[in-house]
Amino acid sequence: MKITEPGVYQLSMVTQGSLNGADDKVYLKAAGQEVTDTLGGWQAWKKPSLEITVTSADISSGKNDLTVVAGLSAAAESWGDFDEIKLEKIAEVKEEPKEACLKKIGKKTYVFKNGDILASSEVVTIGDTTYVAKADGSLAKKELVKATDGKTYYADVKGRIIPDKKVKVKRAKYITDSTGAIITNQWVTISKRQYYCSETGEITQTMKLVRSPRPSNYADIYGACAIGHRRRFYKPPDQKWRKKSPRLAPWTFCCAVKLLLLLHNYYSIYCQAFI
Repeated sequence: MKITEPGVYQLSMVTQGSLNGADDKVYLKAAGQEVTDTLGGWQAWKKPSLEITVTSADISSGKNDLTVVAGLSAAAESWGDFDEIKLEKIAEVKEEPKEACLKKIGKKTYVFKNGDILASSEVVTIGDTTYVAKADGSLAKKELVKATDGKTYYADVKGRIIPDKKVKVKRAKYITDSTGAIITNQWVTISKRQYYCSETGEITQTMKLVRSPRPSNYADIYGACAIGHRRRFYKPPDQKWRKKSPRLAPWTFCCAVKLLLLLHNYYSIYCQAFI
C-alpha cells in the first residue's frame, strides 16, 4: 500500500490460535519493523501493532510504499488465523522546516525547495538568488522553463533568473520583467527603442526613437508613435524617411488671390490713365 500524507500511523491486526512449540510466535512486519506475540487458543484474540512514521521527505523520495507481512512461525500441529489488518493515522508528524538548497547528484544539480523536497517546474529563491527547476527537478541553465505559475522564465548559464533584461535563446530574443518572467503580448521600451514581445515572448518588431528631417515627413506613417516633440517618432530602424510632395497651405492660397486682385486693380488704373 502507498501512504500519501505525512504522519504517524499504526499498523495492527487481530489474531487467534494455538502454538505448541516453545519458540512459536505470530509476527507482523512493515517498514523495517517487526512485532511478535504468542497465541492463547480458540477466540483468545490478540492485537499486535507497530507504529510507522512517514515524513514529507519520504513521500517526495518514493519511500512511502508500505509492504505488510503477517505470518506464523510454529511447530507441527500449531494453528492460527489473522483478521482486520489495518493502517490508521494516529498523529501528525512534527517536521522542522528546512531551507531551500541546491544539491549535486551525479553530473546534475537539483533544486530542493524544502531541504528534501524536490522542486518540479518551480521558481525557488535561495538567499538572494532565484532559480527555476525543470520538470525533473534539475537546475535549468541557458534555457526557457514554463513554471507551475503559468509564466515562462529564462535561466542563465549559472541557472539564475535574471530580471529586467533582454536575453537570447538560440536565435530568438526575449525580454524579462521585474520577476524574471518572459514578457508577452506587449510593447516594451528600452534605451530609446521599442520592442514588441509576441504571444510566445519572442521579439518580433523593433521601433527606434529618432528625429525626423522634417516635421511632417514621417508623422503620416507613424503618427500614433509620436511622443513629446512634433519631430520625434518611433520608426523601424530598417525604414528610410519618405519624402512628401509639397502642397500649398490655405493661407498661401489666400495670399495669392489677394495678390492677383491687387495686380488687377493696378492694371485697371494704368489702363484708364492712357485712355
